[in-house]
Amino acid sequence: MRRPLRCAGTAVGLLAASLLAGCEQTRSVDYYLEHEPEARRQVDDCRVNAAAGANCSNAMAAIREIEKRKFEETRRKTLEEAETGSWMAK
Repeated sequence: MRRPLRCAGTAVGLLAASLLAGCEQTRSVDYYLEHEPEARRQVDDCRVNAAAGANCSNAMAAIREIEKRKFEETRRKTLEEAETGSWMAK
């Protein structure tokens, strides 16, 4: 009779631990924009674990915005170099 109680207690403990482990603070897109390495780790974790949720969505949105900003900056510099002819000096 003692053994089933011990197993039931273990099962409840494992369930509680798994629920607590799954609870993570939801981070905003702005947070991930300021913490690019963490955003990239979050996106990688989401892909590996086939996860979905607010953090996955927010991190992915932040990475898209970061890549867009990098593209626009590169484009701006390239157009500036083309207009000034500074690319010829390199």
